[in-house]
Amino acid sequence: MLDLVYRKISKSGYPSLPRLLVNRSITDKYQIVKLGNSHADVGITFEGFNLRSLDLAGVAQRFSYDLVLLKQYHKQIEDNAVILIAVTPISFSHRQADRNDGMQYNYYDSVSPFLIPDLIIDDYIQQKLLPFLRSGYLLRKFYADLVKERIAKEEKWEEPKIIETEATTENDNQPKLPILNIRPEEILFNVEAIKAELTSPSPVDSAQYIDNMNFIFNKWYQTDEFDPKYFEINRRDLAELISYCRKNHWRPVLITIPVTEILKDGVLDDYMDKYLYENLEKVDLLGAEYIDFSSRKELSTATSFFGNADHLNSKGAAIFSYVLLHELIDKGYLAPDADGYDYRPLYKK
Repeated sequence: MLDLVYRKISKSGYPSLPRLLVNRSITDKYQIVKLGNSHADVGITFEGFNLRSLDLAGVAQRFSYDLVLLKQYHKQIEDNAVILIAVTPISFSHRQADRNDGMQYNYYDSVSPFLIPDLIIDDYIQQKLLPFLRSGYLLRKFYADLVKERIAKEEKWEEPKIIETEATTENDNQPKLPILNIRPEEILFNVEAIKAELTSPSPVDSAQYIDNMNFIFNKWYQTDEFDPKYFEINRRDLAELISYCRKNHWRPVLITIPVTEILKDGVLDDYMDKYLYENLEKVDLLGAEYIDFSSRKELSTATSFFGNADHLNSKGAAIFSYVLLHELIDKGYLAPDADGYDYRPLYKK
């Protein structure tokens, strides 16, 4: 009865059957794949890529789970595909997932249980095979999530509006602004708009990022979620991930996605060297290329590209992905026709 009440109130059906096997092969296989944690999840968009793309990035995702997801989808990825592996400032210091790590629940619906490291078997059976046993918990969680959603909406930060679609004038003598030649929702993928932003980013009050920078500093340095003691095991996992790509005839490309200069200035001076670059030097990349976009000031200093001190926003993701796309084209990983961005004039003449 409690289960019926929960299903009716939450308007949710019963969970899908567990995915016991790896994904079947498909005819039109994926040509580019992205892996990584939240930096890649929100920072890379394939919307402007003329490629069959697969997004396998997720929040708090470690290299070990990148590998799990690749194994799940390996039959659907074509030979010679580009595999983007995000190596971020937290990648090597991240604590490993274990039996007490709630993040592994995210993989219950997406991968075979036989691929999940440290699977909590009794929990998996309860959630996927006997869900009615958890109805009381789910009902409480449903109401708790409603409260969180309401609070999140109240605290949501609206990104600044950059380009007006038309001029608003108080009198006929006031000069009119140019009229857009494209729909407002297409601006983020218009090359003229992107180049204008890269040349002269829209101004944003950077003070809003300071509190977030302090939060991230404390999280990275003063919690047990991140620690140099995890360097070695994460290096090993990255090496295994690259090796798996090579064995499947894919082309792994490691990238570091930009964070704000505010964050880089806020952490200790040796942070990037100690936590990122020195670890990369100790990993056998098997010839995989590494591209460091975090050192490109035209991206990291443009605070309007970021939702917080640590992550790109939707505008920043579209712009960064354009830069990434052309870097991959210039280096021969992708053909020029992979560029699906909009080259029409931004404004009407």
